[in-house]
Amino acid sequence: MIYKNSLKILISNFDIVWKTILYYIFVFFVMGGMVYLCVNPIYKLLEQSGFVENITTVYADFLTNLNFTQLLLTINDLILQFVSILTENLSSVWINFVGLGFVFIFLKTYLSNLTIMPSCNALHYYMGSMNKHSYVLSFKETFGKNLKAQLAYFIVSLPLKILYAFLFVLSLRLFNISFVMSILSVFLIAIGFCILLGFKYTLFAGWIPTMVVMNYGVFKSLKVSIKNSFRIFPRVFSNAIGIVITLVLSNFLIGIFTFMAGLIITIPFSYLLISSFGMVVTFEAQGMRYYVDVYNVITPKKKEISDKLNSMKYIV
Repeated sequence: MIYKNSLKILISNFDIVWKTILYYIFVFFVMGGMVYLCVNPIYKLLEQSGFVENITTVYADFLTNLNFTQLLLTINDLILQFVSILTENLSSVWINFVGLGFVFIFLKTYLSNLTIMPSCNALHYYMGSMNKHSYVLSFKETFGKNLKAQLAYFIVSLPLKILYAFLFVLSLRLFNISFVMSILSVFLIAIGFCILLGFKYTLFAGWIPTMVVMNYGVFKSLKVSIKNSFRIFPRVFSNAIGIVITLVLSNFLIGIFTFMAGLIITIPFSYLLISSFGMVVTFEAQGMRYYVDVYNVITPKKKEISDKLNSMKYIV
C-alpha cells in the first residue's frame, strides 16, 4: 500500500517534476561554470605539454587504420603520459582537482537534494487537505531550514555512502573467481545494491518529511523518522526495495532507449518519488489520515494502537 499510494500521490502532483526540471537546468549551468573554472587550467597545461595533440593524432590514426590492438596500446601510453604530466605539475593544479572533487562529491549532491523539502512541503498540503501549494512558494518557505537539513543529511549519510562504496569495490573480486561466478556476480551485485539502497531509504526517506509534517528540528526529525520507520519496518523496507527497483528500471531503460535524453524527466521523477514515499511513510507511521486523490482517503491505525498490537504479538 505504501508503494502504491506513493505512486498515486506522485502522479497527482506530477506538475512538480516540470518545475524541478527548471531548477536542475539552473544547477547544470552553475556546476558547468564551476567545472569550467577548474578544468580550464588543467586543459591548458595538457595542451602546452603536447598531450592534447597526441590524443588528436591517435584518434586520426585509428580512423585511418581501425587497428584496435594498436589503439589499446596507445591509450595505455597516453594514460602514463597523462599521469606523468600531472605528477610533475601537481603543485600548480592540485587546487583544481580539489575544486572538481568539491563540485562532484559535495555540491552536486547538495544542490540536487534541495528539491526534496519543497516537494515534501507541497505534498503535505495536498495529502493533508487536497490543496495545491505553489512549488516556488514552498522553495522560499523552506529555504533556510532546507540548507541546514541538506548539510546535516550529507554529513550523516556520508559514512554509509563510503561503506557502500567499499562493499562495491570488494564485490568486484567475485569476477576473478571463475567465469560462472563472474556472470552470477552481476545479479548478486544488483540484488545487494537494491537491498542496501532500500535500507538507506528506510533510514532516511522520512527525515525531511518529518521536519515538514511535525515541524521538528533537524536531528530530532532524524530520531523520530528512524523510530517511525522501525515501528513499521517490514512494510517500509519491502516497499523501499520496490521504490529502488522502480527508480533503477525507469532511469536505466528510459535512459538507454532515449539515448540519455529521457533522464531529464526520470531524474526529477526519481526525487519526487522519494519525497512521496517519505511522506507516505511519515503519515502511516504517525497514524495520520491523508488524501491519495479526491476519491481516496487513507486512515492508518493510530500510532498508539499500532504499538499496542505489536506488543501483544510478542505476548501471544
